[in-house]
Amino acid sequence: MDAGKLKRGLRTEMELALCGEGISGEGVEPSVVLLIKPRRLPRALVTDSRGVVTAKVVDYVDLLTALDRSAVVTELEKEPVRTLKIPGLPEGAVLLDVVERPSGSSYVVSGATRPSEHLVVVEGGKKTTTHEVRLPAIAYRAVWDSRTRRLSALSLALCSPDLQGEPNAETELFRWPFSNVYSAFTFNIDGANREVLEGVCWPTMRLLEMDLAEVPEKAVEGFVSVPNNADGYTRDLSRNAPVAGYRPFLQRIEERGGILHDWLEPCAMTLKDLHEQRRRKS
Repeated sequence: MDAGKLKRGLRTEMELALCGEGISGEGVEPSVVLLIKPRRLPRALVTDSRGVVTAKVVDYVDLLTALDRSAVVTELEKEPVRTLKIPGLPEGAVLLDVVERPSGSSYVVSGATRPSEHLVVVEGGKKTTTHEVRLPAIAYRAVWDSRTRRLSALSLALCSPDLQGEPNAETELFRWPFSNVYSAFTFNIDGANREVLEGVCWPTMRLLEMDLAEVPEKAVEGFVSVPNNADGYTRDLSRNAPVAGYRPFLQRIEERGGILHDWLEPCAMTLKDLHEQRRRKS
């Protein structure tokens, strides 16, 4: 038998059945059913408008040839396109990644705030003091869940007070000189414990709802304003500062109108490195 004629015949029968050609009155709905089982050649069951079923055995090459230019193949040839709407970004955002899941999307956004005054509250020693501290641009990296509108991770660092111009992806970062930010802190992200570089220790962070655009205001500034324990966090202070003790350190910054570049410890990271969670080897 001519294989070419068999292919053309099968294709013709499939096309006629699918388009309903030859139907008169109220006939049976024409159809083509493909049966594909392991270790067996495919079979095509072609039902015509009279309800007659014809079975044809074809190999995979014949099957693909018969389906060529069919509606199924045409759909498969179309490049899938999905438009994902990005929520409003925070002011100063520099880098953004989107992680899509069936339950919702997570956004990893990194950027920097503008240099500004911050009120730092220190508790301990049977007294509470407040310090108005001017800080350079604060670099941040936040992981925000679109479904819960909450953060699952937050990292903070400082840009140099001597930085000229706006922070960008290649801006060098320096360790947070105050309390509760660690070179590596473990967060539970998507049900797994993961170490996050320059991560903050802030137990109530996950209770805060916010839009992605509100990360600098509600997350960064919110963390800075959380009261610190002077007795418990002296280990977090900058080793380069010429002042011992938390309150004296903050008072010195107040008196001189800001923190000096020489008091800061390099992170061995740029803003892009912080975003991608990688530290240069010294």
